[in-house]
Amino acid sequence: MCRGGYCYTETIVEPGWVRSIRASAPDKKKFPDRTVTSRITKQEWEDLQHFIDAKVQAEFTGRVGCPACVDQPESWAQLEFSDGTSKTVSYDFSNPSRAIAALLKKIQALQTKLVPKEK
Repeated sequence: MCRGGYCYTETIVEPGWVRSIRASAPDKKKFPDRTVTSRITKQEWEDLQHFIDAKVQAEFTGRVGCPACVDQPESWAQLEFSDGTSKTVSYDFSNPSRAIAALLKKIQALQTKLVPKEK
């Protein structure tokens, strides 16, 4: 349940780009949807791809526990492959597995490039 402010954040990393989307539920005037995009280098993209090895991919097992069932925020991560398949994991944001936590740290390093433009 979202009572105000930004209730949803999504980060997308793809070749050459990192994008953050923030959205709100009830009050779009006060909290309009925001998208920020920044370039990443070919090396950063390749480093991320190499980091997502078989051990990391094995953690993408669908839903882990049921955090949303006990009124906790639920986080998820998805890998999309060039053949059109994907793997997803959803988890308690405060307790990701070690492999998922390490992947999130890599993604957060790319997010530092995201600088909103002032109006």
